Amino acid sequence: MIVIRFEIWPDGNERRKRSLCRLDIWNDETGTDDVGNYRYKFAAADATEPIYGDVRGVRRWTYGWLDVAIQVLRYVWTAARMEDRRGVA
Repeated sequence: MIVIRFEIWPDGNERRKRSLCRLDIWNDETGTDDVGNYRYKFAAADATEPIYGDVRGVRRWTYGWLDVAIQVLRYVWTAARMEDRRGVA
């Protein structure tokens, strides 16, 4: 599982950090060695419910886990904006 957390640190002060959102990404084990299919859960800090979804056909070995994360983030960003979630501009 890949977990990505976005935080804001006012004036660079970690003690004042606030969570903006969290994205959990996991392999649904239906892909191949080269192409993976992933499920995700995206939760903005001020959202009432998380967004669940899946991303299919992710080429996973170009940059490894980072490539997977970027491709899922791109997909989630579009889905979250379509859902008009607070905290996602």
